[in-house]
Amino acid sequence: MKGFSASRAAAHARRITKWTEIRPNDTWIAWSPKPLVFVRPTRTAVVRWRTPKRDRHALYITTLMELSLQEVAELYDARGQIEVEIQSDKMGLLIARRRKRQFAAQEMLILLNDWVHNFLAWFHAAILVDSPFATFGPKRIVRDLFTIPGEATIVNDSLLELRLSEAHPYAAAMVTCLNRLWQSPHL
Repeated sequence: MKGFSASRAAAHARRITKWTEIRPNDTWIAWSPKPLVFVRPTRTAVVRWRTPKRDRHALYITTLMELSLQEVAELYDARGQIEVEIQSDKMGLLIARRRKRQFAAQEMLILLNDWVHNFLAWFHAAILVDSPFATFGPKRIVRDLFTIPGEATIVNDSLLELRLSEAHPYAAAMVTCLNRLWQSPHL
C-alpha cells in the first residue's frame, strides 16, 4: 500500500543516503532506515520521483518481507491497471457511490458488482472478440450494447427468440456476437 502523508515520506527520504534507480533520471527507491510500525511485520520503501518543480516522495508499505526494492516498485505500479478497472466498472455500472445504509445491503452490492465485473470481462473476452465491439470497455458495453431495443420470446423460463431493432446501428453486428454467445460452452 502507499502511505498517505507526503511530509512523512519526505522526512523518511531525508534519512536516506543510497537510492536505487528504477527509472533513469526519474524515479528512485530505497528501504527506509526507520520503517513504520504496524501490528503485522512490514517493510517500508521510500520512493522519490522528479516533477518539473521539485522532487516528490511517497512511502510504500508491504507485508511481503522477501521482496526486493524492484519487486515492490513493480507490484505497486501494477496496481494502476486494477484502479483503471475499478473506475471503469464504476462508470459503466453507474455506481459511483454505494448508498446502502445496512451492512448486508452494502455487502450484497459489492458482491453483485464483482459478479457483473466478472461477467463483463468474460463477455468481452469470449463474445466480443473479433467484433466491431472488441475495443469497448464496460461503460460502452452497458450503455451502447445492452440497451439495444428488441423483443424476447420466453416460454417456460426458456429464451426461444431474441429480436433486435434493425434500426439500431449496432444491431446487425450484435446479432453475430449473440450467436457466438448461444454457441458458448460456458453457458
